Amino acid sequence: MVSQIVATISLVALVFVVPFIFAHQVGAQSQNVTPSMVINMSDLTIKVGNTTSNETITFSNNTSNTPGEIGNTTR
Repeated sequence: MVSQIVATISLVALVFVVPFIFAHQVGAQSQNVTPSMVINMSDLTIKVGNTTSNETITFSNNTSNTPGEIGNTTR
């Protein structure tokens, strides 16, 4: 009889403790997420995906383009 009560109390306590353990692990993992896009306005580069790599997409400024041309117009 006593062992049944102890088992029931242990089971109820376990039900309340387990969600807190998993919530702590999820919070710790989310701190390591890197952003998927970084826009650097000083040199007009955009890093997409893994922002620790050197893969960038570079845009030219539109000040040297003739009217009607959009973006980088190198031929």
